Amino acid sequence: MKVDVSGYKSKFIECDCYSSDHIFKFSYFEDEPEIYLTVHLSSHRGFFGRLKRAFKYLMGYKCRYGNWDEVVMDKDKAQDLAKFLLDNVKRIEQLEKVNL
Repeated sequence: MKVDVSGYKSKFIECDCYSSDHIFKFSYFEDEPEIYLTVHLSSHRGFFGRLKRAFKYLMGYKCRYGNWDEVVMDKDKAQDLAKFLLDNVKRIEQLEKVNL
């Protein structure tokens, strides 16, 4: 079965530490009003680490911090995020001016 992904756009944001374990993906379909935020969380601990995690999963273990994978944002939430990011860019620029 072939899935039609025309109109799908995405943007990856990686952490400043350049770790491939710290990646955000923003994506959307041009004909839908939502934005999807996917957080890539992985840890590579070898075979036995993965086996241990698989066993915990099978036994119903729940992480107390939660397991995040995707957040869907409507227009209002996207605007809030944009404002938050712009406000922080301004704050960082002011801090850089003070530290010069």
